[in-house]
Parts: sequence; C-alpha cells; structure tokens
Amino acid sequence: MLISTVLEPSIFHLDFIKQDSNALEAFNLIRGVHTNGLILVEEKGGLLATIKKNLQELPTKYGQKLTILFEEILKKPKRILHVRIDNPEEKKVDKILAGLNNQYNPDAAIVCNVGEECYLNCSKKNYICLSEYTYSGTETLRYKYAQGLPPIDQIDDDEFTEAITRTVKYATWIRFYDKQIGQGGNLKGWFDTLDLILDIWKNEGCFYGNPNAFIQIITTEKHGLDKAGSDQIRTNYVKDNFVVAKKVHNNLIAPLSRKYNKVSLIVKKFDSRNIFHPRHLQTQNAIVQSDRGFDLIKEDKTRKRSIMKLDYPASLHLQECRGLPDAEWWAKLQNYSAKDWDKVNPEIV
Repeated sequence: MLISTVLEPSIFHLDFIKQDSNALEAFNLIRGVHTNGLILVEEKGGLLATIKKNLQELPTKYGQKLTILFEEILKKPKRILHVRIDNPEEKKVDKILAGLNNQYNPDAAIVCNVGEECYLNCSKKNYICLSEYTYSGTETLRYKYAQGLPPIDQIDDDEFTEAITRTVKYATWIRFYDKQIGQGGNLKGWFDTLDLILDIWKNEGCFYGNPNAFIQIITTEKHGLDKAGSDQIRTNYVKDNFVVAKKVHNNLIAPLSRKYNKVSLIVKKFDSRNIFHPRHLQTQNAIVQSDRGFDLIKEDKTRKRSIMKLDYPASLHLQECRGLPDAEWWAKLQNYSAKDWDKVNPEIV
C-alpha cells in the first residue's frame, strides 16, 4: 500500500523549482509521500542532506509549505529509508540513484529531466520528470491506495498480493496484533493468513534475510486472573490459559517457525481497561488495520470479507498495547522450552 521513490535532490533546487509548475508538482510529490509513500536514500545520507539543504535555501514563496511537509515526514516512522548500495563510497548523484533503483526496485525515480543519461547505469524504465509527476501512473497508483481498497474478497489475487507486497517489501520486522488469537479458536485460518503474508515477505521483501529481522504475534490471555472470584476459579483460569497457549504454539507458532525466521508469541495480561483490541499488521514503515483481524482465509482458500487500510494514527495505540505487562503465567512459562511445556504443572504459574 506504500509507493516507493528515489529523488534527485536537484528537483528541489531554486533554479528548477521556479520553472513553470514545478513548485506545485514538488508539493504534490511530498504530500503524497506524507500520506503513503517512502523515500529511499543511500546509507551515508548524502542524498537526504542535499535534499534538506536545497529545501532550506528556497525562498518562502516556494519553500515554506514544502519544508514543513518534509519536516513532518522526517518525524514519521521510517518513511525515509536509509539502505546500503553496492558501492557505498559513490558520490555521483546519478550513480547513487541508479544503485538504489537497481537494488531496491522502487516505483519511481523522480528527476529533473528524463534523458538517455538516466539509463547509462540503470535499465529500469521508471524515471519520471518532476514536471509530469501529478499525472503519472505512479501518482495515480499512490492515490488509489490512499483512498483505500475495496473489501479483500472483492479484489483478485494479484491485487491482494500487490497490496501486501507494498506493505512488507521494505520491512525488517513484522508484528501482528489480535486479541482473538489468545482465545485459541480457528488457528488454521490464522495460520493460512499469516503464512500467505509471510511467504510474500520472504519472496518479495528486500530485508527478510536481515539478521535483525523478526516476526511477533501479540495477543492477550484468554482469562484475566484478576477476574477470578475464588481460588478454584483462578486455578481453572490458569489451566485453561495454559492449554490455549500450548494449542496456539503447536498449531500456529511452531508450524510458522518451521517456515520462517524468528517467530515469537507474546501474551499480554488481560487488559481490564479493554484497550487491547487492535487488529493490525505493523512494520517499521507501515501500519495496516484489518477490521476482522487476520483470520482471513476460508477452507476453500478464498478470502473472507474484510477491509484492510493504512492506519498510521494507530502508532501510539500499538505502542501502548506493547507496553502492557506480559501475563504472569506466560512470563514464567518462558523459562521452559516449548517442547517441555507438557511436563510443566500449570499450578506452578
């Protein structure tokens, strides 16, 4: 659902911005990135430094709105992505742009002019002159995703796969949030959905193989022990929580772990304030809400009705959910290997 770009810093230089409608085109470009875009820059940050310098040198007439928007983008989580290129010492802008384009396959490279020199180091036909950005296919696609997709059972497989690919392509980690996983029901539906999403990340993601990559599945315990009215009820709750945790591990976490790297389950303490009800997929640069969670695949492999949309305002809410305490019994259970859980007496927790 994100549109990725690399930018030639000169598109923000005064000599170019003051020509024709380039200032308006630059504003439309940056406003689009602010909504649902990514900018790729090389790890050393030379491109980004030059972009910022050019923006800061623009007179108020051209630069005020652009600079404010760009500063807001800098504050957003990983909307400007620093990545390695094969020749990290390269200082020529055209070769840096070509390196980013070749290695990370963004949707577009936005430049001052599209000429033969663009293709000397890069054969990709995704260069767009800034003056033509607003009516480009890239902006049309970005706008479509910003407006939101139809329910996922009403789009074809290719469109669904593309939406997920755009969400996870530049991820180094993925978190899934859903309270219902902790209830232990229909885990096959959960497995089929997460398997589909993670398979796309594994095959299409630029950073799936990163040593720091991880997958977290975050949920809550089935029964809150604070609700127990007696010692017997508390004991029953603990035992049932324990049974459900093993079921989730055996039918969801273990099979996913056999296919993908660093999959972990996190069980939060029952939330008496009932704030833990997100149904979100989160990466470092995207947050997507699914209104029915991620049990999305029917037995016949078709998709259930659900609306999936970008939900960046949920960032602080998800942070608060992660900050909830882990369930006490779950925290103690982590002292044991999963293969030994069956030997653990629930009463110790």
